[in-house]
Amino acid sequence: MIRRWSIHATVIAAVLLGAVGCGSDDPAPRHRDLYAYGSDHELIVADGTTVLSRTPGQFTSADELRFSRDGKYVVRNEFPGNNDPAGIVAVNVAEPTEVRRLQCGCAEVFPTQLGTIAWQAPDGSIMRADLTAPNPEPTVWRTLPVAFPPEGVRYDFRLLSTDGDRLLFVRTEFRFYDHSYHHELFTIEPDGTTRSLGGIPAGTERFIDAAFSPDGTSIAVSGDAPAPGRNPYRCRRTTLTLVTIGSAGMKTTIPDFENCTTPTKIRWDNPTGASVTIRQRAETEDLTAGQSIRWLSRGGLWFPSGDATVDTTSTATGTELEVDQPTDTLYRTANGTRTELATDITAVAVPQSESP
Repeated sequence: MIRRWSIHATVIAAVLLGAVGCGSDDPAPRHRDLYAYGSDHELIVADGTTVLSRTPGQFTSADELRFSRDGKYVVRNEFPGNNDPAGIVAVNVAEPTEVRRLQCGCAEVFPTQLGTIAWQAPDGSIMRADLTAPNPEPTVWRTLPVAFPPEGVRYDFRLLSTDGDRLLFVRTEFRFYDHSYHHELFTIEPDGTTRSLGGIPAGTERFIDAAFSPDGTSIAVSGDAPAPGRNPYRCRRTTLTLVTIGSAGMKTTIPDFENCTTPTKIRWDNPTGASVTIRQRAETEDLTAGQSIRWLSRGGLWFPSGDATVDTTSTATGTELEVDQPTDTLYRTANGTRTELATDITAVAVPQSESP
């Protein structure tokens, strides 16, 4: 178990753009048909059939779209290019003209408590900013445990997910002598202590996504590794791990596909457990090509859904949102009426407390 902590911390400067608005009179998200969705070039926030805001940006299909835990902000990573550092776009739900942009150099942004967000800085430290503050200033919130690998071994740490102020990390141990990977999951608890969840069974080389269950007792983690007998740079296979916190329960599954596969979004959105979207393609196809299939977990096992839906969620009022292949079309179903909203959608989200 990891116990000792680094005392070194470096604050990363942040650039904040846009007007400041409090949004304190915004009705509670649980009473609204609130949701957000996005393409590679736009972030949209809506309440029922009313579009509240449209924010242009430079996003990628891998970027998640998330509400702050108080439901008052929508956040997403942005990658401007031209050697500019990666940033965060934060849209105030109640004040559509308030759009803040923070430079972070980060790969992903996560909601923590209320209106705060966190991310992993390039130096490994965990930064946090309070979006509800008049002038939010990113500060170092957590530093990673000190770990001294033996000779011929490299350690890498990655923030995978959050559950309020609880953080989920993976420590990857890469052994140069046999080019093997070994992984350990651990949490940093709200009081700052660390808790080991155990080693991931063999079969995963890198991690893609992770999510806590709504009750915080389980975690679903997706990753991949080179497919046996294939070009390791062009063909990989998906690995899925389910973790039961507080027990020895950890199981890794490798879905059986003939083609190369890549996992994307993990959700806890069905009565039996988590779901994950897996894109499959031929080794000869472009890396962004292929068809996506949604897999559902049940009793520790994973099964293909058998439909065209690759992402789904529901708002506080019971409105269903789903993204379907082959054109990544977003549909909204309310009161028995299904309406097409947009195509080429890469992300959809509702306030966290309202997710199924």
